[in-house]
Amino acid sequence: HEPMVFFGFLAAVTTRLELVTGILILPQRQTALVAKQTAEVDVLSGGRLRLGIGIGWNYVEYDSLNENFRNRGRRAEEQIEYQAFHDSLTGLPNRLLFEDRLGTTVAQARRRNAQAGVLMLDLDRFKQVNDSVGIAVGDSILLTLARRLTRILKPQDTLARLAGDQFGLILMSAADAVKITALAETIRKT
Repeated sequence: HEPMVFFGFLAAVTTRLELVTGILILPQRQTALVAKQTAEVDVLSGGRLRLGIGIGWNYVEYDSLNENFRNRGRRAEEQIEYQAFHDSLTGLPNRLLFEDRLGTTVAQARRRNAQAGVLMLDLDRFKQVNDSVGIAVGDSILLTLARRLTRILKPQDTLARLAGDQFGLILMSAADAVKITALAETIRKT
């Protein structure tokens, strides 16, 4: 009933099978969850996953979900756009969205003659973690860090995953050097 769980099992117990779905109808699933599960299975299987995706052709599928059948294409486009600007593992903004928000923040600060803080965070020896205990543990560490950082920051701040173990923070809530330094120390201790 759940193809990604089944494929995860097959990835763990096989080394040569190619894993191929039929067509997954995305209105029945959260697209971000499908993307995350697909990425995990692809990593677990060493790149043996091929995925077929459809937006659904049967209005009954949509009625059962209390969704409008006629706007299915627009919803698929929204989901694709979300995935283009967010990290599939953490759900955080990605580098593209971070750079866009940073440009907006700099422009606003200039107009208001204000300041904003920017922090870049890189995990030391993260590659060694992935190599020694595996990517699944590394992903777990990244997810835990993302949750902890999100709890520390204010709603007006931006936390983004820029690359593997690199995060960027745009701090609207802590614009002076003393507050930024204190926040950096809090993050270091986290």
